[in-house]
Amino acid sequence: TISQAQYNFATERMRRAGLADRVNIELKDYRDITGKFDAIGSIEMFEAVGEAWWPTFFAKVKSCLKPDGRAVLQIITINERDFHTYRRTADYIQKYIFPGGMLPSLSVLKKLTSDAGLYFGDVLSFGTDYARTLKMWNYKFQESWPRLQSARLDERFKRLWEQYLCYCEAGFLVKTIDVIQITLRADDDHKAT
Repeated sequence: TISQAQYNFATERMRRAGLADRVNIELKDYRDITGKFDAIGSIEMFEAVGEAWWPTFFAKVKSCLKPDGRAVLQIITINERDFHTYRRTADYIQKYIFPGGMLPSLSVLKKLTSDAGLYFGDVLSFGTDYARTLKMWNYKFQESWPRLQSARLDERFKRLWEQYLCYCEAGFLVKTIDVIQITLRADDDHKAT
């Protein structure tokens, strides 16, 4: 992670769970990671990398995987039809929630991984399940709002997050966006596709 708050939270959580001696959490940019690994996991981090850094991201995954290693990435994607328009203009999420964020399409991911010399394996899609998750998050947010409300967390903040949660839920339901898990391999037995 590059977030001090996330690092502190995760480190403390592992300590409380009695796992601190089995888990290594680092406050480090992914580009500074060294070493070779059997497995790499990334959950919805790719969207925050920035389009200009996508090739760097996959080159780093390739360089850090052992020859028979695997990477599993969970990535929110945008459908093929809308990708080129989406990448030209900032949408609600890019403007208010994740400045600098960018969703890839599946074909863009396949090209990027191929260019990096990675074998693109299994794809699991579960956007409609994610829509249900967002609906539950919104429900919990509404339920928790009386406890959260403060001078810092005002009605503007509340509306922003309500819009974000509903906007994303709708996007997953109508399949403008999806969430996928992809498996990548760097082994020499597979030709990059």
